[in-house]
Amino acid sequence: MFELFIALFGGGYYGNKLLNEHIDHKEADNRRTEVKTRRDQWCSMVTDRALEEELRLFISRPENQDAVLEQVSEVYDKILDGRRIDEFYPRELWCKRKKDWSHGFHEEVQEIVCRRDSRNALRIMLAKRGRLTGIDAVNGVSRSICAASKLEAEVIMWCAGELKRHGLKEMFSMPTPELYGVRGMGWEV
Repeated sequence: MFELFIALFGGGYYGNKLLNEHIDHKEADNRRTEVKTRRDQWCSMVTDRALEEELRLFISRPENQDAVLEQVSEVYDKILDGRRIDEFYPRELWCKRKKDWSHGFHEEVQEIVCRRDSRNALRIMLAKRGRLTGIDAVNGVSRSICAASKLEAEVIMWCAGELKRHGLKEMFSMPTPELYGVRGMGWEV
């Protein structure tokens, strides 16, 4: 009799536990589906694959370097705002200095190299049109930023402001801005 009581009690207990786990899994699946739906809506609102590929191709062509530089220079001028490039881009990542280059010339060369960075150029050119790169929209910008580059974080901050200027009301955020040491901290725009 005691064994029957233990079996009934244990069976009821484990049956209830399995039912609750099933309900928890169903709720988790619903939350996962809701998050995926919101992310898909966000991506469709802020990306344009055809435009991104068109701009990527434009940026990759050597004959378009001056045109690309012209389009991104205004943004970099605002970001740098009279400050030196090594405040934003660590010297250990700079291009190698030639023997006949002065320190100032090496800094100028590195600033041009940074301004011609194709990933940031694509971000800037898309943001001017109210769009994000697909990878930034899907994965979140915090995953695609090199922690050593404040410059890249500043570019993304500019992009966030540009999206807001284009009427995007949703929040654009990057967690842990302290990691990048970005001024302003206006992460939620």
